[in-house]
Amino acid sequence: MADSLVEQCSKLHIGNDEDDIIDLGDKLEVGQEDKLSLQLVGHLLTEKPLNFETLKHTMMHVWSVMEGVIVRALESNLFMFQFFHWKDKDKILSGRPWCFEQRLLILQEINKDIQPSHMTLIFSPFWIRLYNLPFGCRLDEKVKAVARGLGEVLEVEEDFLDLYPYRRVRVLLDCTKPLKRFQNNRVRGGVMVKISIKYERIPHFCFHCGHMSHLEKDCLIVNDEDEEYETG
Repeated sequence: MADSLVEQCSKLHIGNDEDDIIDLGDKLEVGQEDKLSLQLVGHLLTEKPLNFETLKHTMMHVWSVMEGVIVRALESNLFMFQFFHWKDKDKILSGRPWCFEQRLLILQEINKDIQPSHMTLIFSPFWIRLYNLPFGCRLDEKVKAVARGLGEVLEVEEDFLDLYPYRRVRVLLDCTKPLKRFQNNRVRGGVMVKISIKYERIPHFCFHCGHMSHLEKDCLIVNDEDEEYETG
């Protein structure tokens, strides 16, 4: 029945009336602005669908927000989170990254003019540690310059006494790109220095290609190489 309706609708003649544009304006109803300001869109970074009910109950338990949260599935691995107090929403945003079953849950504030399915949900903040920094490159500005090779720098942790063997930086990562293990840098005199990168609270990722969306057993690069080896 459904297939028949789809087929019939596909044969409809498109008239000029369907090209008419209705201006909905840019004003929101009373209370709608507040509701939208407390919503987050979440995308689970995985190529496999996971159980929604399990995700909902797990995140509600882990977050343990004061005023509660409503979770709704929009599409496969795409969710809407409705909070009821700005402190709860800010707590969740500042506590990123969040994971479910070691898959990254990318969270972003709602854009009232775009469907959630059309939003670009690929960025998430991570704390990273930069090791092997020369002592002349441990000042905040030099640390920021190194971290910009990974993404937008959000925050640099203070370390006035140089007590740690690393500098800690919060960076907004593009989660569609492979994770970097090193960052090559040129210091005074043209000397090349390889800075080691360690990620905090990183989800499962593919050790072969560095992407967070799958594991090695699902890696297309590995499978392609195996296929070439078998046919070669």
